[in-house]
Amino acid sequence: MAAALAVTRSKSYIHVIGNPLEQFDGRLLLTCREVLQVYFFCHKMEKLSKKDAVSTVIRDVCVIWARARVPTAEERSIILKLNKLLERYRDISRNKGRQSAAQLSRETDFESAINQLIDIAHCQAMELIVIEETHCS
Repeated sequence: MAAALAVTRSKSYIHVIGNPLEQFDGRLLLTCREVLQVYFFCHKMEKLSKKDAVSTVIRDVCVIWARARVPTAEERSIILKLNKLLERYRDISRNKGRQSAAQLSRETDFESAINQLIDIAHCQAMELIVIEETHCS
């Protein structure tokens, strides 16, 4: 029984990214890794097309950023950003069997990049955010 469980986990594991997530955990502001994990759940497990999976994930991410009251870039810009991230992942995963120094360096760089928060903020977000002051009497 333990062997069957290990096979199932290894089939769902995604190189460098980890296991897919069904949904975001509710935290504010997500990492690129979490976005990719939810994308791969939508694409691989729910069998959505790449385009539909990207759109679904972007909508969910925008909802979370809206809850944090951070202005976001236009949806098409965010889609481009996610597609570039996915392309970078595909480039790295093509050579995942190689253990050369260059490949290991690319994987390490990619891992550190996906552990950062995903930046979908509006380019003028700092000017658009208004903090209301409350006066205590």
